[in-house]
Parts: sequence; C-alpha cells; structure tokens
Amino acid sequence: MKIEKFRELLELYFLDELDQDKKELIENKILESDEYKKEFDSYRKFYSAIENSKPKNIDENKLENLRKELFNKIELEQSQIKVKTKQKSFWNFIFFTNYKTAYAMVTTLLIGFFLGYIIFSSTTAPPIKKLAENEIDLDAIDRNEINISNIRFQNPFSDEGEIEIRFDAIKPITYKGNLNDPHMQRLLAAALVNSDNPGVRIRTVNTLALQSRHETLYDPKIKSALITALKTDENAGVRREALIALMKFNYDNEIREAYLYVLAKDDNPGLKVAAINALAELKLQGKSIDDEIKNLIENELSNGENRSIRLKAASLIQGEY
Repeated sequence: MKIEKFRELLELYFLDELDQDKKELIENKILESDEYKKEFDSYRKFYSAIENSKPKNIDENKLENLRKELFNKIELEQSQIKVKTKQKSFWNFIFFTNYKTAYAMVTTLLIGFFLGYIIFSSTTAPPIKKLAENEIDLDAIDRNEINISNIRFQNPFSDEGEIEIRFDAIKPITYKGNLNDPHMQRLLAAALVNSDNPGVRIRTVNTLALQSRHETLYDPKIKSALITALKTDENAGVRREALIALMKFNYDNEIREAYLYVLAKDDNPGLKVAAINALAELKLQGKSIDDEIKNLIENELSNGENRSIRLKAASLIQGEY
C-alpha cells in the first residue's frame, strides 16, 4: 500500500468511518513499518488536539437561565435608554424649544429667593430652643421661669436605680394690652373662670367692672365668663363684682336669666340687693320688668327674712326709685 493511500485511510480511521477490516489493515501496517507508524502517531496527535479543543457540553437548564438573564439585562438597558431619551427631550423642549417658559421659571425662582431673604433676614426674634421629650431646662427652673408641680412617680425603683417621674411644668407668659384688645379680654375671661386664686378672680372682675362710662364689652366670651362667675363662684365678692360688670352690658335674655338666678338661688343678701339695684337701674333707663321678675321680687317682699332686701324690693315694686 502506498503512503498516500495510507494517509487517506488514516483520515477516515480517526473519523471512525472505516469498517472493521480496513481498521485492522491500518493497525497491521503500523506494526510492519516504522514509516507508517510515524504517520499514524502524527495523525493521532492532530486529531487528539482537535478533540480536546471541542467545547464541553453545557447543562440545558443552566443554558436556559443564562439566556433569560441576558434578555433581562437587554430589556433593562433599553428601558434606561428610553428614560434618558425622554428626559433629554423634556429639557430640550423647556430650554430650547420653549425658552420663554424657561426664562419665566428662572425669573420666578430668583424673585422667590430674594423675597425670602428680605423676609427672614429682617426677623429679629431669637431662636426658640427646642427641648426633647425627656429634657428639662434646669436653668429656667432656677430662674423661676418654669413652675414645677404635681410630681408623681410613674414606676417603682428599678434594680438599675432608674427612676421615672411625671410632673406639670408651667411657664409664665407676659402679655400687655388694654381692655379694647380682644386677646386681653379673652385672657381676663379665662382667668375669671379658671383661676384657683380668689384674689386673682376678684382683681380680674374688678378690672372689667372699672371701665368708665359704661363702656361696652363686645366679646360674648367676656359676658359668658361673668355670668358663670356670678352663678358658680364660691366667693361672694367675686359674684358681686361680676354682677356689677354685667350691668355695663346691653340688657338681654342671658343677663335677665342671671339676675333671676341671683334672686331665686343665691344665699347672700348683699347679692340679692345688688340684683334688685340692677333691675332698678334698668327701670330708670325706661326698660320694663316682666312678670316673672316681679313675682320673684314680691316673693322676697313676702317671705324674705332680710329687712334690707324687703325694703329694696318694696321700693322697686312701688316705683320709688
């Protein structure tokens, strides 16, 4: 067999395309001749190198996952490109296509900064010191700017020595104004109804009663506070001053009911006399006294034990004022 023919058979041998007889022929030839053996070894190395260079088989599931991951990345990149393109188109429209709108926006922004600077730079109020929920301003307590009261222990002492207390912290506030100031009127009304100090309540109602020339108080909350004090305050002096202050209001049903309450339920003779005097003042002003008030006055005249009250009641009924 010539060497050329042997080489052709070697190609087919390593491609596994020869039948068994020709394979045996090749194998016998390499045993008989060193030249054929060298050709065989050369082809074997060549095809071995080709075989080793072939890619390894990849698991189908893994290959499918890799495909999905690749497609997801492609879609993400495309969506980001679309967003950037839209943003670029928007700003191009604002600053290039519609430059008038952009100019107006920038101008408005600059004016806003300028006005904000003027407003806040002219403010001279000191900054308010904010305290945390569990922070206490000890300096303010030492200066008597904050009153501490109603201290309670929230929990028993812990093993770590931690103590929890709860208390009321009241900080005084100073406000100046006259009686025409609605804020001052509201503050006086609150003091009259809510203060625990009788001296404060008397001074408050005196402040309202001392207005000259029957000056009218327009705030209905003042009138309501005076009526409440007249009916419920435990101090007779406060009730009397409240009645005197109410005489400076325009007479209406609420004031009428307050006078009736004093005549019917107040145990203080001086208050009843003051109520009768208030009704007499109304009579002098040309205002009529209705039958219900007359009946209460006549009841005092018939059943009252106090001589001063009976005399005042009789004078009012007989029209001697």
